[in-house]
Amino acid sequence: MNDELLSPSQFADLLGKPPSVSAAWDSFALQVIDPPLHVTTAFADHVLGLHISGSHYLHHNCGGRSAQGRSDPGAVHVYPAGVKATFDASAACRNIVLFIPDAFLSRVIAEHWEADPGKVELICQFLGRDRVIEEIMTRLSLEAKTEAPTVQLYAESACEFLAHHIVHRYSSLSTPPVELS
Repeated sequence: MNDELLSPSQFADLLGKPPSVSAAWDSFALQVIDPPLHVTTAFADHVLGLHISGSHYLHHNCGGRSAQGRSDPGAVHVYPAGVKATFDASAACRNIVLFIPDAFLSRVIAEHWEADPGKVELICQFLGRDRVIEEIMTRLSLEAKTEAPTVQLYAESACEFLAHHIVHRYSSLSTPPVELS
């Protein structure tokens, strides 16, 4: 890896074969990809990943913190912009990847969370389960295949909600989940 932060299009070039689905909306990009078995990179944007098919053993290192485990469909990954990450997989899989620009997330934090974006940390997540992310990213990948005039509005609204969700669940501003009895 060089020290360059990868944009969504540069990441697609790194894959070896083009994404099966690719969409770029005003602020976001989405790709459905078959990732390489090994990759080391740092993304220019914050990245949400959703494992959608195939099962494999996965080792990752995000910002110097290592973890490993079995990755199956539904596994969610959250990677902050600019953080070096390494992925080593034992077999092929398919993922949906959503790129969220730092400027967009910073605006959400400043305007709606009334916090200094420079003091808010997005926290790496590995092999998590999050039905909100799973449902919205799955729907966005389906919408990306259509050419309906409302797709742009739908995608921007869904991505705005996802930005709030990741700040709420996966940042230094997170609140602990409420236990339902």
